[in-house]
Amino acid sequence: MVTKNFGMNTFVRSSRGLRTLPTAMQAQAVEAVRQQAKDRISQIDTERPVSPFLIDTFARRHDYLRISLTERCNLRCFYCMPSEGVELSPNENILTDEEVIRLATLFVRNGVTKIRLTGGEPTVRKNIVDIVGRLNELRQLGLRSIGMTTNGIALRRRLPSLVANGLTHLNISSMSDHFCGSCNRLRLTADGQIKVCLFDAKEISLRDQMRQGASDEELLQTVGYAVRGKNEKHAGMEDIDVVTNRPMILIGGASMKSLNKKKRSSLSYLNSRPHQPHRNTTTGPRPFSTCSTARSDATRDRLTHIDDTGRPAMVNVSTKEVTKRTATALGRIYIPKSAYDLVTSAEALPDTSDTNVTKTATQKAVDKARSKGNVLTVAQLAAIMGCKRTSDLIPLCHPLPLSHISVSLSLDGPRSVERSRGLEEFTTSGPDVRHASELNDRPPFSIVCQATVSCEGKTGVEMEALTAVSVGLLTVWDMLKAIAGREMVIGDIVVQRKEGGKSEDFVRN
Repeated sequence: MVTKNFGMNTFVRSSRGLRTLPTAMQAQAVEAVRQQAKDRISQIDTERPVSPFLIDTFARRHDYLRISLTERCNLRCFYCMPSEGVELSPNENILTDEEVIRLATLFVRNGVTKIRLTGGEPTVRKNIVDIVGRLNELRQLGLRSIGMTTNGIALRRRLPSLVANGLTHLNISSMSDHFCGSCNRLRLTADGQIKVCLFDAKEISLRDQMRQGASDEELLQTVGYAVRGKNEKHAGMEDIDVVTNRPMILIGGASMKSLNKKKRSSLSYLNSRPHQPHRNTTTGPRPFSTCSTARSDATRDRLTHIDDTGRPAMVNVSTKEVTKRTATALGRIYIPKSAYDLVTSAEALPDTSDTNVTKTATQKAVDKARSKGNVLTVAQLAAIMGCKRTSDLIPLCHPLPLSHISVSLSLDGPRSVERSRGLEEFTTSGPDVRHASELNDRPPFSIVCQATVSCEGKTGVEMEALTAVSVGLLTVWDMLKAIAGREMVIGDIVVQRKEGGKSEDFVRN
């Protein structure tokens, strides 16, 4: 007979198949497994002693170190990211690779056997694979496992290399019940603060000490002081300090404000070196911050819809204020004279509705185009409908409550010789020489589509205006393709005017 445990149910395989054990026997089996785990942990503790610096006043042995590699994340989970966003630390405040490895080595030499990499999201750190490989070299000092907590988004391309370099454990981010009585964890934030409890606001900066020349022994003394100050247990979840403590995502990060700065300063140094508190010199949100303040010059050239890992991401507008926003876009479809005549006047072309008359190919094409209805009216309706579906067509656009959409389509007569010459003179220098030639090769007639869109929202409506124009012009092409499908050209689609929001208004000359 063989006993197996699958989740909460225990089964016994006998000659008559699987049968469920009684509840009392299940409890005994589960307890037996737990006792085996405890015995194994005790055996490991005996084999691998822990330095007194990593044992707190409640005799808890801290052989598990969680290292945050970054504050950044490619998700915005509600339990991790405050609704108002966070300000990220300057890059120079984040631990370098060398500093991470130095501190990891110090902890392993003193009894840490398990290291888990966290964040933020650890996989957004560009050299995460190399860091895992260097941590793997600490096995000769007693390290037994290298784990990582991740949201899994970037794992598809990184996991093989991570495993090859020594990653042994992986879990997806989640909340868990407290385990204060047996807690063996210490945390190292991305900016080099040691936290002995996730829910305790007190921190001590190992980064600052390292950068002022502290020895490993001095760092160890600081670690020991922090560990000895660890409470027996943290508060109940309803009483957790969320005012002075970091939000979850910044267990990888930024400087806390007001009272918490004072708390940290009083704990920063335990040796004779004068304390030089870190000053955050940033004047606004840094790249990848979710703060609502206007972007700095350093972020203006960054693609806002690409995250730190190079994957597409929707911009977070939750912290922006609702304001009135308006945008106007223009575009043009160039058409030949036959299409122009069909649109301007039914009398301009012969009536070919008589079924007894033998029709030419051109007449048949005209009939087909006419059968679709009034070109400009259908295109106008299509533009309005397309504008309202922008977020369905463009995957990273926010759905917006549009308050007004105005679309007009107008005919533009043939370009004059003078106009063509002027256009050529304006565009035949530098890289636009070929473009000038292409413009002059286009059909001489055109239809101009203009769309103005307004809303009360948190983000602009330029994309809605551009989508309206694009859909309107595509509809014109569809309506006229029977007689001019090979000659029509769509182009010159631009935002002509933009108003509202924190970025500057503009009008295209």
